[in-house]
Amino acid sequence: MKAARLYEFKKPLIVEEAPEPEIKSENGVIVKVSGAGLCHTDISYMDGLLPDVRGKVAKFPYIMGHESSGYVYKMGEGVEGLKEGDPVLVYGAVGCGMCEFCKNGEENRCNVNPMTIGLSPEYEGGFAEYMYVPSYRNLLKVEGDPTDLAPLTDAGLTAYRAVKKVASYLRPGTFSLVIGIGGLGSYALQYMKLFGASKIIAVDINQTKLDGALKLGASGSLNFNSSSIIEDMRSVTEGSGFRAILDFVGTSMTADLAMKVISSGGIYVDIGLGGGTLTVPTINLIHTEAVITGNMWGSFNELREVYHLAHEGLVKSVLERRKLDEINQSFDDLRKGRVQGRIVITPDR
Repeated sequence: MKAARLYEFKKPLIVEEAPEPEIKSENGVIVKVSGAGLCHTDISYMDGLLPDVRGKVAKFPYIMGHESSGYVYKMGEGVEGLKEGDPVLVYGAVGCGMCEFCKNGEENRCNVNPMTIGLSPEYEGGFAEYMYVPSYRNLLKVEGDPTDLAPLTDAGLTAYRAVKKVASYLRPGTFSLVIGIGGLGSYALQYMKLFGASKIIAVDINQTKLDGALKLGASGSLNFNSSSIIEDMRSVTEGSGFRAILDFVGTSMTADLAMKVISSGGIYVDIGLGGGTLTVPTINLIHTEAVITGNMWGSFNELREVYHLAHEGLVKSVLERRKLDEINQSFDDLRKGRVQGRIVITPDR
């Protein structure tokens, strides 16, 4: 099969012929990949950051790709509820199966042995014509062509879980802030319009993305590079600050900005893996009673909910399809902020 493989950190992927995966257990499934989304987390893996954080030894060569969709190709004898040819989305979180989080249906929060299909050495991902999924329970059966649904499995799912955390804060007469209008931020704007009546302000450094944010439901937009952004934000909110802040960048600069403009009784959710540090005087927390939290992906059932929102036309994906041979150029575009929404790699020849 044709695949894009990582041989060394901080080096381009090699697009080449690779062995097709094999069924390894009675519950295993081989998926013929139709779409695989590109994510900034892939870049973190390519740069050697995630294996160090997770305490795992990287595997080379390795096929990444944790946002995947396709069709059931081969199945183990224990697979139930699926047949060959069924269109599916791949839920990428694989937990230990025994901890309190896994037993609660949140493999994304497994605290014993968290693994990610396409980001952990145990399981390769969707930057190939075929991929192995360790259990049919990681597959969500969908309708129609699943290719453009691939970003739902991470970008759509992660943004959905984050917005659910702030949904009760999105009340009429309040202001909310979305920092970073990439693949995740684009979904978040749409969910926030569905779940609440707060006025949403979008922040980014790219004017094209800010223009797109207005089309997706933002009430206004501000450029992060503006020298007067703090004053502009206070002016927009008439000094009240933002009741809900979603940070899809996660640098020290964005976190610092958020702490300066969060309202009393507000909530800040960091989703971005920008490597920043958050410093908050404890007296500020006492005075504002603000909530500060993070967001780790989403559960399988949340993916099901996200799919139904998309299937019913309530949420749309902003994406561009590209071929597997274009994957290195696509990652370069992603690094340099030239991507509007999500790139979906189509591995077919």
